[in-house]
Amino acid sequence: MLLMFITIIFCVLACTVYLMYHFQKWPILKRLTRKKWLRKLIGMLFGLFFFFAAFFPPNELMPLFLYMCMGYVVVDAISLLRKDKWLNFRYFDVIVFGCALIICVYGYWNARQIKVRHFKVELNKPLESPVRLIFISDIHLGSTLSQKEFEVLCGRIKELKPDLITLGGDIYDESSPEDLKEYSYAMWQKLMPRYGIYYITGNHEHSSHGPGIDLDLITQRMTAAGVTILMDRAVMVNNGLQLIGRLDSGQSRKSLAELTNPLDKSKPVILLDHRPEKLTEARDAGVDIQLSGHTHGGQLFPFNFVVGLLFENSNGHKNQNEFHSIVSTGLGTWRIPIRTGSSSEFIVLDISGKK
Repeated sequence: MLLMFITIIFCVLACTVYLMYHFQKWPILKRLTRKKWLRKLIGMLFGLFFFFAAFFPPNELMPLFLYMCMGYVVVDAISLLRKDKWLNFRYFDVIVFGCALIICVYGYWNARQIKVRHFKVELNKPLESPVRLIFISDIHLGSTLSQKEFEVLCGRIKELKPDLITLGGDIYDESSPEDLKEYSYAMWQKLMPRYGIYYITGNHEHSSHGPGIDLDLITQRMTAAGVTILMDRAVMVNNGLQLIGRLDSGQSRKSLAELTNPLDKSKPVILLDHRPEKLTEARDAGVDIQLSGHTHGGQLFPFNFVVGLLFENSNGHKNQNEFHSIVSTGLGTWRIPIRTGSSSEFIVLDISGKK
């Protein structure tokens, strides 16, 4: 983890210096002054501005910083390969900036296009009747969804007629407005399907960054709304499904064996675990379906590929010898209200068993 942190810091600083180099060569600066030292100073200040605006809250400029760096890398690489200066014309920097800005605008729009992702799982265990489960994770309430948009979302969920709803963590974070939280509690109560709503916490519900988050108050208000809180415990759903909810792996929690040993393994076992980690452990413990979030599918290109390397399953459905891992890219975004490497989504899972 320390090595990863050092690597990230090094990359960020390298990108900042790289942008400083290009900023000082902007044609508009050459028009303003012929003094090289002044152009270098302005380029350095502009680069530092982007660095602080990108990597300190509220972080909205981070994607622009990223895609300008990528744009300059591409055109510099082409110039080196061609061994000429065909790209060194007066509007070159405007094009790089414009392309980066267009990508960010697209990402802002894309983050608000919520998709419904359907999966069907047939278990080799008896189930009285098919169950429709809706899995929602990583809303980060307030990041992209307004109160009106949240209301529309709940309407879409209700139209799908779920038998139960599971909330996979990071529904709230340290920046979620209190009034929007209160509104969400009322909406969960209105949505209540016949087998209930079940909620586990993610890493952000336990966060102490910024103003922090009052998890005790959230669980009290969720319970009052009829939502079942699963923190390292299992419950039997009316249809015969056994549902386990774990604390986030960043917290001190029970082992999976402690949670699964008392269960009847002849009946379906569904695990809610915020992070899609240690999938083999879940499979060996007799879990049939694990539902996770956390990854956001990388959120920003090219981090979707990086996240794909960090997790055995970072996005979608993976079947391993009758063990089904399903990971959602989440409904909201974290810090940056932009998605260029994944889509905002919630999952509809139709579960059936053998007769």
